[in-house]
Amino acid sequence: MKTIRCTLAVAALAAMVATGCGKKPGKQESNSSAADTTSVPAGIVTAPTLLELKRGVYTGIEGLPAGVTLVNGRWEGEPYVEGAAARPALQFVRDFRLVGDLDQDGDEDAAVLLRLTTGGSGELVYLAVVLREDGTMRHAASALLGDRVQVRAARIEGNRISMSLVQAGKSDAMCCPGELAERAWTYSNAGLEEVPSTTRPGRLSLATLEGTEWVLRSWTSYESVRPDEPEVTVQFEGDRISGSTGCNRYFARVTAGKQPGDVSITPLGGTRMACPDPAFSTEARFTRQLGGLRKYGFLTTQLALSFEEGGYVEVMLFDARPAGGE
Repeated sequence: MKTIRCTLAVAALAAMVATGCGKKPGKQESNSSAADTTSVPAGIVTAPTLLELKRGVYTGIEGLPAGVTLVNGRWEGEPYVEGAAARPALQFVRDFRLVGDLDQDGDEDAAVLLRLTTGGSGELVYLAVVLREDGTMRHAASALLGDRVQVRAARIEGNRISMSLVQAGKSDAMCCPGELAERAWTYSNAGLEEVPSTTRPGRLSLATLEGTEWVLRSWTSYESVRPDEPEVTVQFEGDRISGSTGCNRYFARVTAGKQPGDVSITPLGGTRMACPDPAFSTEARFTRQLGGLRKYGFLTTQLALSFEEGGYVEVMLFDARPAGGE
């Protein structure tokens, strides 16, 4: 049986690359702990840091105690049945954090993602609003996004949080969400209230990835690209995939599978310029991993390309850059 080291289900596809999301309004800081170390001018009240958020107390999550305290971004409850393995667990989703003045008091607040598992295959993703009041962090509201939801993009504008999601449609199996939806919530003292959508849902397809140049940031779910490694990119156009290996240009054909996000790839072709290390090693590794491409989706704002190699399934992560941009 193949070992699955990275499951591209809910968490592994709970995504959000805030494409087009600028510093103001609704600054996004994800996959980085810089917010925990940056000095702030006296008198400026900033949003809770990632470190604080990963140690925070969260309330109002259905099925959990009145308040659970995360330790290093995770909380686990007691087994549902004594001696059994199944138990509730709440986890901070990666380093995702949106920053904005949600309660309109002039100070910065945070919006984060939490993932609830109960021992089964489902993974419920929650949007949570966290305020800083009188120097204290307070979880003020939360809203359920859904089971195994992928977040592609998000922004804060005033008291409104807008999200581009991949979620389960009416005919989708829960394992494989394929509906593209634009959803939004407004925050007030009464909590988070979802705003009725005025757009019709679309479907996840290879066309969803077009118009963007994707830059490799992580080789696997646990190994980031080193600063000394050359830039590797991917672009999708119709049934064609192309980009830079860090040494040469490459291209191949891709074909969508039966389930949303399933994909297969033909052998890669491209230029044949010789490059010294680290470009040569980068190219060899990337072409090998891309050749095992099996699935695409989104993981906390990044494109996630799942590949199979040596009996394992892993995932490469890419940041979005508008095609032709810097």
